[in-house]
Amino acid sequence: MKNIITALLSVIFLALPVFAEERAADEAVPAGDVRPEDVAAAVEPAQPAVPAGSEYLIICGGPALKAWEKNKRRPHDNTWLNFIGAGEIRWNQIKNKTKAGDVLTWLIYKPGYERRSKEDGEDHVRSIENRARALGVNLKWFGPSQEVIDHINGAYPRDSVKIANLEYFGHSNRNCWMFDYSNGVDGCSYSFLHNKDLPQFKAGSFLESAHVKSWGCHSAESFCHEWKRYTGTTMIGTVGKTDYSTGGLPKVTRAPGWSS
Repeated sequence: MKNIITALLSVIFLALPVFAEERAADEAVPAGDVRPEDVAAAVEPAQPAVPAGSEYLIICGGPALKAWEKNKRRPHDNTWLNFIGAGEIRWNQIKNKTKAGDVLTWLIYKPGYERRSKEDGEDHVRSIENRARALGVNLKWFGPSQEVIDHINGAYPRDSVKIANLEYFGHSNRNCWMFDYSNGVDGCSYSFLHNKDLPQFKAGSFLESAHVKSWGCHSAESFCHEWKRYTGTTMIGTVGKTDYSTGGLPKVTRAPGWSS
């Protein structure tokens, strides 16, 4: 008899965890608790809302390094703010023309400002982020020039969110925008948007009335013409150099001045 009782008790104790597990599975999950199956069934994160208006875009290249420029007769970029300061001026002008639903995007070549920060012993990247925040514009850093092309082509659905304004502040020559001129290496550029890259732009990204301007040197000698050929929009530029040395917006240095 004793052996029979012991065997029955063993069966009861072994079955208790099973009964407990079945009961726990039937109980409601308290608020705040998440079951693994609930996580697996979670929906995809919501996509950012598509703006109701147009995009206003300013692109800034990086400054030259003083290490490369200091011994030249006419050194570039004595101040790191050449292109950023000019961009700030234009943002304050542009914001007076925008309407609710428009999106303002500041595309800036980050590696150039990281290198100049290291040379100057100052955090220019943080300064730019603070300036963009104060202006109330969306800062978007870029590195490879392909990121500029991708943004223009498809940052937003271009059938509905077209570009109303695009301006460039930075180094350039007659054939290209040079985002890192004399920054990574003296007198050269590794990151640039060249005439040969322009066929990558998709038609229809810009409003027919879009304002497009290159504030760099020599753009009207070739780049502006190729730009219109592949984008369908007119770009204003200049023959000869532009001068950033006195601050403010750059000035043209020879006739006929700004043209397309």
